[in-house]
Amino acid sequence: MFGPDKCGSDAKLHFIFRHANPLNGTITEKHAKKLETKERTNFEETLKDKRPHLYRLTVHPDSTYEISVDYKILNHGSLLQDFEPPRKIPDPEAFKPADWDEDQPRQILDSAAVKPDGWMDDEAETIPDPSAEKPQDWDEEMDGEWEAALVDNPACTSAPGCGVWKRQMASPTHQQPNYKGKWKPRKIPNPNYFHDPEPFTSMAPLGAVGIELWSMSEDIYFDNILVTDRKDLADSWAGETFDLKVQKLDANDAGLFRRILTYSNRNPWLYAVYVVLVGLPLVLIVTFCCSVSKKEEVVDSKKTDSVTADDEEEEIEEEEEPHGVEEVEEEEAKQEEEVDDESVPLVERKASLRKRRARKE
Repeated sequence: MFGPDKCGSDAKLHFIFRHANPLNGTITEKHAKKLETKERTNFEETLKDKRPHLYRLTVHPDSTYEISVDYKILNHGSLLQDFEPPRKIPDPEAFKPADWDEDQPRQILDSAAVKPDGWMDDEAETIPDPSAEKPQDWDEEMDGEWEAALVDNPACTSAPGCGVWKRQMASPTHQQPNYKGKWKPRKIPNPNYFHDPEPFTSMAPLGAVGIELWSMSEDIYFDNILVTDRKDLADSWAGETFDLKVQKLDANDAGLFRRILTYSNRNPWLYAVYVVLVGLPLVLIVTFCCSVSKKEEVVDSKKTDSVTADDEEEEIEEEEEPHGVEEVEEEEAKQEEEVDDESVPLVERKASLRKRRARKE
């Protein structure tokens, strides 16, 4: 038997084969080991996503096996180590003796223990340090009541002990001769044990395929079941059936970015194409932008705060210009005084003033 099995919250990925015992001819079922925690979690997710999945069992001639789901190996092992019956089994005819006592605690108080002489019951093992002093900045409202640190009681140094005396714990076997611990049946050699050095060759041939199914869920189907001894044929068959089905579902369910990412993961060489198509133009754009910005810096260099020859000439012209400006301003002031007469209409005064300024310019 091989395949998934889910019942309530329990999920298993079975691999069971029937093997004939060469000693007595009996046929027994051999079960593969259970999935580890991480692999079990991944397997349980495949039973919830409502998507098709590819379950594959591969048994190699060296008696090793691999169980994969969607090309991911979830379980592997050896038919010799993980399937063979144990060498020893509990004796089915063994019984617990009538005088076997396994109900008593593992330890009890030692009834023979006696309190040593000089034991100081009224003295504590630790006392507050008599030399300790409360700090000056101690605030009882904020810090609470101050208590000195505890130190060993000097009165107990020479005494065998201080405080309340208690009996020591003793082993139950010292107090109860019949106590022997938890009873377990002894183990004897397994009469059905056998060692098959090549279980792969002694496995019964596969002559048919059957589906064992009991389910309350709808829309469960099985298809593309293949039994072969050629791995390349199994890979090719999976690529022409399962892979195409998953690709179609991904194309219908996922967005554009998701489709590109999924397809690229299946074809890693596409990432090199992306680097050429996206990375190269990006480098050219960055290079072009940087070169243009450098040219603009050279053209606009005169706008910097550093003094150049042109700046010196402008400063000289500015120093010579104020004399002429002052004279023009004085003449304009006189003209305004002449024109500023209440007898002349305001419009005429402004027009006359504009004409004089135009002539001077």
